[in-house]
Amino acid sequence: MESSLPICTSQEEFINLCLANIEERAFTLLYEREVVSNTPFLFVALQYDDVRWKPLLDAMLPEHVLEPNEKSIVIGALAYQPACQWFARKFSDIADELTTPPPEGKVRALLIREGVLLAYNVRPHKDTNRLN
Repeated sequence: MESSLPICTSQEEFINLCLANIEERAFTLLYEREVVSNTPFLFVALQYDDVRWKPLLDAMLPEHVLEPNEKSIVIGALAYQPACQWFARKFSDIADELTTPPPEGKVRALLIREGVLLAYNVRPHKDTNRLN
């Protein structure tokens, strides 16, 4: 599952937009679509125009071609264990946090913007105030 959101101008706007979107997507994936899996998910959000993450973008969106000046945010759900191991190798200072499962009832979310990685534990829920 992947999606694209408009680019954000500030780090705070990026975090708020991504976390709200991940909360809803996690709810949809886990409860509305009733995805049954022994593999938990890791949600990853990043700026699509950041070439440092091209291998990850290729894994999240294998068919997508980057358009010139495309500046959107991509959010994807990846298999937890292999994705966390990959990130733990890239960010050894937070490897323990990445390889520890999130608390019960939450999903792990990684937000990446301009080379900074932020890890969050997110509770899936549906935003009933948002129009679909």
